[in-house]
Amino acid sequence: MFKRTRATLWMLAALTLALGVLSAPSALAQPQSPAPLSQSMEESGNCTVNEFDILGQGHAYIQGASGTLPPGITRDQIIDPSNPALHVVREIGPEAVAILVVDDFTGVPNETPHGRLVTDLLLEMIQAEPIYATPPQMAYDQPTIWMWTPAGYGTLLVVEVDTEGYDTNLLRSRVEEAAALVIEKFGVRRLVMNMSFVLVPCVTPDYDLYALREAAQKGERVTLLEAVARTRQIPLEFQERNAAQMLKSSLMDDPGVQAVARVLAAYAQETSAETSRGGALDPLHEFIQKFTGINQYWNPSSDVMLFAVGSAGNFGRSLDAFVPGAWLEVAATSAFLGARDPWAGSNRGQVMLAGGLFPYGNSYLIGTSFAAPVLSMNMAFYLTHKELCPEPPLTLDLYSFPDPPFLRVLNPKCIAARR
Repeated sequence: MFKRTRATLWMLAALTLALGVLSAPSALAQPQSPAPLSQSMEESGNCTVNEFDILGQGHAYIQGASGTLPPGITRDQIIDPSNPALHVVREIGPEAVAILVVDDFTGVPNETPHGRLVTDLLLEMIQAEPIYATPPQMAYDQPTIWMWTPAGYGTLLVVEVDTEGYDTNLLRSRVEEAAALVIEKFGVRRLVMNMSFVLVPCVTPDYDLYALREAAQKGERVTLLEAVARTRQIPLEFQERNAAQMLKSSLMDDPGVQAVARVLAAYAQETSAETSRGGALDPLHEFIQKFTGINQYWNPSSDVMLFAVGSAGNFGRSLDAFVPGAWLEVAATSAFLGARDPWAGSNRGQVMLAGGLFPYGNSYLIGTSFAAPVLSMNMAFYLTHKELCPEPPLTLDLYSFPDPPFLRVLNPKCIAARR
């Protein structure tokens, strides 16, 4: 198992969703060595990817959220986003907080963008808190900012920061601009950063993410899985599975998918060392450290507070969290299925929260991408408190991934849990 400082990156992260409950191989063999990168490829940097980039939408899905339960699903596996039990932090204070949802809000034709799913879930969960029960107003466009301004309590903003088409050099600029906007225009000094994605090299001998995304915008969708399979001449055959199988295992059974997964894992692992090439710190990582300090996730003495959250990944419980969740300054979230059962498809993280099944339209969502906003919401509620704990409010193991439930990592000196 890779420790946090050398975490396997991999990329089937972010979410596994019903209109794509996307999965991947359960017992991962050693990653295949990636082809050596040319100098121009080394300069391409790292890119965010989610399961739409990897597998595409619709290879597997769970339908029936409108009423009838699909075969293989039980009622106790379904989580209502408006259930106040998801709110662990008990009190709301007077300080303003912004949640930066760094995600893909562009998508491709005929697909719901990944960021839209994550943000819609977050907005619905927040409105289950009586203080924020009214629908938010759109306070800004480009980037879209949703805002609650309850009398006597902290203003809460949800900011949509689009990742699509950007490597982390450009993405850092986008995140910095969004942070500066909420700081200068709305007076916010406390931030939560939700990252439901993983990082991989943008360009390798096996794929070019820029080219794949450009083609997808023209309606010529070629997934990352298909691109690597073509280059390596690996035959792929997607097998249909029922809902029960999707929830019990982490990866498709097709050996071709597993073979491609090992190639992608090797590229992802290569990035984990730090990670724009040449040993330099990844620009997004550097941005986070500017607020948190190095090798710590909590820095209340900072002029602007930042709490960073990353989804662990959806590759199975034999693997630790991937970057950015594996960075020491980021809290990595793994996923429960329902309220209490560890989900087989989740990578191991530092804290486990509900990851599904969340109803969304006529489908169900499940994945570590949906566990991440549960933590982001609760930490945003905590950051509204006027006085913050000088010591970390969560007792996270920064160097490994023991996967404890959220309630077990609460520091009782800092957070009084709602039970």
